[in-house]
Amino acid sequence: MGGVVVLDLIFELRENEQYDLFSDNFFTFTTLIYKLSEKRRRATGTMRVIRIENCPLEDIKSIKKKIRGSFDFQNSKNLKMVRWKDNSCITLASNHYGFEPIAQTKRWLNIDEKFIEIDQPNILSQYKKKLLEAPIVWIKTFHTTGVPYGLKTVGALVFV
Repeated sequence: MGGVVVLDLIFELRENEQYDLFSDNFFTFTTLIYKLSEKRRRATGTMRVIRIENCPLEDIKSIKKKIRGSFDFQNSKNLKMVRWKDNSCITLASNHYGFEPIAQTKRWLNIDEKFIEIDQPNILSQYKKKLLEAPIVWIKTFHTTGVPYGLKTVGALVFV
């Protein structure tokens, strides 16, 4: 259902303009990323584990045993996927952003009571950066209430 909703909503966007679409794990499927690639729309989103289909990413159990900042990735022509370990694992997919360049991000380490720097793939850096550009009122409205999802554009960014 989620992917169909996104495809219906982007119908409203102008064909000749470039947009970056960002979605959460309710809407992101590998088939949606492929369909958006066909329509020449850039898309990035977090994914649920059951939706990665046949992508050979390292399984969550083994990546959880690694240190924070560890990640696995798979690249193909129209789909780039990353599984990254922070406090928990997060899986992201995109038809635009890959894992490079790798950024550094600070995380608090309770054991040593200090900040440490860990690796963060580009796809996650971009997702977080663009999400911060979304109006906070919109994020709170759509993610903490029962109001139905919709498109919200901020310049060339589209949030689902």
